[in-house]
Amino acid sequence: MSAPFYPPQLLLLPIQLQHRLPPPLQSVELEPLLLLHTFLSLPISTYTVKPSYAFPLALFGLVALHLQSGLLAHFQVLWLVSVALDVVWLLYKGSTASSTVVFLVGMNMLLKLVSAGAVARVLESGGEVRLEGGGAWGASSASGPGWMGASGLPGVWNGASGGARYQTIYDDGQDAAVGGYATEADAPPIVSPVSAPRPSSSAPQRSGAQQQPGQGQGQAAQATSGDKGGSYQTIA
Repeated sequence: MSAPFYPPQLLLLPIQLQHRLPPPLQSVELEPLLLLHTFLSLPISTYTVKPSYAFPLALFGLVALHLQSGLLAHFQVLWLVSVALDVVWLLYKGSTASSTVVFLVGMNMLLKLVSAGAVARVLESGGEVRLEGGGAWGASSASGPGWMGASGLPGVWNGASGGARYQTIYDDGQDAAVGGYATEADAPPIVSPVSAPRPSSSAPQRSGAQQQPGQGQGQAAQATSGDKGGSYQTIA
């Protein structure tokens, strides 16, 4: 039996979130999850300050699952609305409620994210909800990036999501050539920068200080003393 009152995108929305959960949480059956919700909601109903809808809604989910009369789609809508109600209750009533109730309501709310995906899987596999064009969100999202890649790390490319991975110059058996060229002959020559010559620390020698062979034999060096002493002057 189909559910014409609700858009299929709303009923199958939790599947998109479920494929981003760890793999052990993606394959949990719906009936154990609803039983766990019932056991979590039963102690909540014994307190004075509590969300009064928690326990009856969990029982309604068990009844809708076993009757298989189209009530599961109605339960899915109420289940998604109850997540927003849990957030509002924790914000406005959590400060006045018992810490045990706050803990149980929080655990129940987080578990609803897993059980809502299980309800969407049951609706899709049973043919109660189908998207227009015969497509299914579960099949489309399964081809997308999963929670874990082939190497076991989140976000690692495993080839299932399509597209090309990052190519490097070492792919396809190419050697590490300069600048990514196929061979070293294709690469332009590398010109090393020429450093400027450093200035010499020693004083340059004057060419006139050296005498040619055969010159200066008839010349005399006359030394004169300066007025303020100690200085000599060589006259060529």
